[in-house]
Amino acid sequence: MRRLFLILVTTATCIVLYAQEYAPLKYDTQAELEADIWKSGGELYVTDFPVPSSDAPKGYRPFYISMFNRHGARFAHNENIYGTLRKVLSDAHEAGQLTETGERLYRQYNSFYPKVAFREGGLTQKGQAQWRRIADQVYSAFPEVFKGKTSAVAVSTNVQRVLLSMFSFLDEISELDKSFEFTMDAGNNLLSYLQPDNASAPGYVKGKPRPKEAADSYKAFFDSTIDPDEFASRFFINADWIESRFGKWKFQESLINIIMDTQCIDDIGDPFAGLYSNDDFIKVFDVRNYGGYLWAGRSPLTDNKSSLASGASLKEIIESADKDMDSGLSMRLRFSHDSGLLPLLCFMRLDSFGAVIDKAEDVRNIWRSFDISMASNLMMVFYRNKKSGDILVRPIYNGHDAILPLPSKTGSFYSWNEFKEYYLPKIEDAEQYINSLR
Repeated sequence: MRRLFLILVTTATCIVLYAQEYAPLKYDTQAELEADIWKSGGELYVTDFPVPSSDAPKGYRPFYISMFNRHGARFAHNENIYGTLRKVLSDAHEAGQLTETGERLYRQYNSFYPKVAFREGGLTQKGQAQWRRIADQVYSAFPEVFKGKTSAVAVSTNVQRVLLSMFSFLDEISELDKSFEFTMDAGNNLLSYLQPDNASAPGYVKGKPRPKEAADSYKAFFDSTIDPDEFASRFFINADWIESRFGKWKFQESLINIIMDTQCIDDIGDPFAGLYSNDDFIKVFDVRNYGGYLWAGRSPLTDNKSSLASGASLKEIIESADKDMDSGLSMRLRFSHDSGLLPLLCFMRLDSFGAVIDKAEDVRNIWRSFDISMASNLMMVFYRNKKSGDILVRPIYNGHDAILPLPSKTGSFYSWNEFKEYYLPKIEDAEQYINSLR
């Protein structure tokens, strides 16, 4: 998304984007999905990120890094999803309810199942490798930060895949920099800023029910996109059989979720090749992408509670940065989930994440869930001018310079003071709204 963003932006558009106005770009998402069908997995997408450039304005050097990260590639995380689908297919096989294609799925699934059984939600080896690679990139791109004694504070949610992502990053940095010292912590007490819209977060406030307009819009979009009867009939002789025992749409979404998640698993290939079409994936991507936008994005049909709750995340980033820079800390690292990072990106209106989109069918070409792929990370790199003491902050998202909706000094380098002046009032407004729900 960011590479395409930088390529396509015109001079006139840059002027708009660096001003107070916000004008997200449009993309040819269909072409992107056809070129790489695994992107239709949305947040399940696995890709390598480029090494951030080491460019800096004259006279400025990086000295502090603040990161907010999503865990790396994982197994499908719905509770017992692998075992549940296995039982559904086994029951259908025993009841004589599978078509020829369904029997083929049943056989292929039984061969696949031992490789994933009881591993729901766990970080894969590929996910660990992602965070080791990101650590290598950070170390090579910003060597100034690691000169002399380097210290970091790292925090995580208490979920295994997030903890192992944090351990992988810290272990790799420790191998690269023998002077590296760190403290780490994890727990629900940290969810107030790591995942503020989690019901277990301290101070969590339940949002208002989804407005009828939003529910109606989602249902209309779903009905015009998905045909659960057609999909179920490929695998089951009687579609009503699966509807009564599991649900046609639940079966379709679960199967495609499992297939798409195979990209997260090491050396497994495509165990279900020939059982699906690219169109199957793209349709599910569209409805899930729109549902994600209604939840985390800045939809005009909702109150944007999830995004506004992430004002707490940005507040912690700002307050910690000022404290850390005074104390001489080198890095502050936060490891969370897509449900922690994505609303934050939307709150900040970073790149196109803050778009307000009126029509459901337009969402896919502006706001895309595959841009919050596995191991996604927001890196805020701070630069100081030795002569003036002036501080610039540079947002980097997944290895690419990111755009914020405020004036920059040059490129993606923003005055730290102006950054705070822009966002702190918005954080205060968000806090007032969240408090009004109590």
